[in-house]
Amino acid sequence: MLFLSAVTGVGGIILAVIFKAITKKRVRYWAWAIAPGFCIMFFCGLIFFESLAYGIVSDSDIGIGDYGKVNINDEYYLDWVDVPDWNLVGEGITNGEHIKDILELDDKIVVSAGDEYEDATIYRLYEIDTNKKESKYLYSARHTNTLWNKYTKEHNIDRSKVYTCDEYYAKYRKYYLVAAVLFNFILLCLIFMFIGKRLFIKQ
Repeated sequence: MLFLSAVTGVGGIILAVIFKAITKKRVRYWAWAIAPGFCIMFFCGLIFFESLAYGIVSDSDIGIGDYGKVNINDEYYLDWVDVPDWNLVGEGITNGEHIKDILELDDKIVVSAGDEYEDATIYRLYEIDTNKKESKYLYSARHTNTLWNKYTKEHNIDRSKVYTCDEYYAKYRKYYLVAAVLFNFILLCLIFMFIGKRLFIKQ
């Protein structure tokens, strides 16, 4: 981070030289040199605290470390500890297998899980009734696509609604990330809009 700030500081000085040549105004080179590094440190610092706040408010992880969690609803969630093998947690979950894919419906959660068996991976499909708090085994196959193609055809469900656990996690975090990046960018713009002229140009 410090190396990146130093490199961008050189870029800031180059921009100051160009700005001075075009506008014929006197500039504060030190301000142009530290501004890029300040922006990087300020932006990354905000992202960290925003991630921490997001984790507390949403009762999920903060995006760093050895724990990941995403809520499906008020009673069920996916999580992993130490290694990114996802587990489904909630009332009525009777299997302890790692979850591969997930389909979220109005009153059901459907998941595929698999493990090694005689040098081959056998995948199983489970349907969790979130009202009755019951988990029901449906069928098995050597490929998850076989399971999901069968289930979605039987229930007339769009196959694209099935996500891997990583995709499901990313889908719910991307809105926060986009909002955080936009907020931080706008905040930096406002800061420099109010102090930029006094900071970068000698009066």
